[in-house]
Amino acid sequence: MPPINGYATLSDWKNTKDIESLDNVDDSVIEQLIESASRFIDEKTAKTFYPRVQTRYHSVPSGETDPEELWLDDDLLEIITLTNGNGVVISSSDYYTKPRNDYPKYAIALKSSSSISWATDANGNSEYVIPVNAFWGFHAEYNLRGWKIVSLIDHEGGITPTRNPIGTLAADIAKFNDGDIIKIDNEIMIIASHGSVVDPDINTGITVVQRGDNGSTPADHTDQIPIYVWQPMPTIRMACMEIVKSAYSRRFGTNTTGTAIITGAGVVITPEEVPAFAWNIINTYKPDVP
Repeated sequence: MPPINGYATLSDWKNTKDIESLDNVDDSVIEQLIESASRFIDEKTAKTFYPRVQTRYHSVPSGETDPEELWLDDDLLEIITLTNGNGVVISSSDYYTKPRNDYPKYAIALKSSSSISWATDANGNSEYVIPVNAFWGFHAEYNLRGWKIVSLIDHEGGITPTRNPIGTLAADIAKFNDGDIIKIDNEIMIIASHGSVVDPDINTGITVVQRGDNGSTPADHTDQIPIYVWQPMPTIRMACMEIVKSAYSRRFGTNTTGTAIITGAGVVITPEEVPAFAWNIINTYKPDVP
């Protein structure tokens, strides 16, 4: 099983270590280390650097704050649907997100030109009545570097919500890696394997861990629409790789951090296994604590 929501892939590791792709003796250990290091980064930064789809509920802004601004409780990347407390879907032409030119977003503001106001529900309740269905996560360059088009669906008639594997353009198959997070329309999936597949309708494609991953919903997708691959932030990818390198080396008794050597082949990452370079990156994204 490839890393789930890993900030690097097995291919990344092998490229940096100059290991042949066919050398797979330690593949499973390395993949577990990548996933463990990624979750360690999440824990220490109190952020997720991978995309997930979720409906998060917010309360109607009170008089103590800007009545036009809906402050969010997580890092927002992209809104799918914004629904007012009265059940009316708010058009994107009626609001903008803040900060205006940077990511991630922390608030949604109604435009002064809009006739829309934040509303309570039918019973007059104001608490947690505004659902925001969106892509959540942390990426400082989401609009420019968050997703990359890698291929197109290649399946006559498109694919259904249960189709797995998914046909792709044969010329693009080498651009995928096991463990890649992909997006088709608003559905997220994680690649379990790629290449030739045993399927009467598909010669080349990708097999995913499950349809509708990371909180998204399995859906129909038309033929020849883009398949996007998530691009982790370079600094986060680098921190992940440094942690994996340190933990992997310590399996063989090599001390890379100047602290006590930890033996064994487990995949639990401890602070002693984190190089100073990776810690510096992690500290950059830690929340400010009063």
